[in-house]
Amino acid sequence: MCARTPYAAMPTLVFRLRVSENSGQVVNAIALRCQFRIEPQRRTYSEVETPLLADLFGTTDRWGDTLKPLQFAGVAVMVPGFTGATEIDVAVPCSYDLEVAANKYFALLEDGEIPLLLLFSGTVFVKRPTGFAVDQVSWNCEARQRVPVAAWREMMDRYFPGTG
Repeated sequence: MCARTPYAAMPTLVFRLRVSENSGQVVNAIALRCQFRIEPQRRTYSEVETPLLADLFGTTDRWGDTLKPLQFAGVAVMVPGFTGATEIDVAVPCSYDLEVAANKYFALLEDGEIPLLLLFSGTVFVKRPTGFAVDQVSWNCEARQRVPVAAWREMMDRYFPGTG
């Protein structure tokens, strides 16, 4: 789930993240890093959007080679201790200078949803009978999320009214 925070100092999207540990160990904490990437190839584009995207991806005949993921954001968050599973909020600041290509992509979209890929890495701290142990978040931990374009526009208009 994704929501915007109406009272933040800058535009901020908040993603609700479910974290689970399936082996039965008690997790003391996780130092989690989240990389957010836009997956432009996972949506269709209107006749109005297509020519506008040429600046980012070239002409449509090249999209097979050029329509690649764009870096959107990278954030770190501490996950408190849990057993089994827990849910946390991951706040992603979205200022205009966050990432030029990502902001340009968002601004060119009329409606629909923005497909995101979330890639996770980090360090897991667990307590075992013999003491504490440190493990790494598995390299294959990822999730997909869609953000409504209307929510993005409304959020940016709230913080930067009347600007491009």
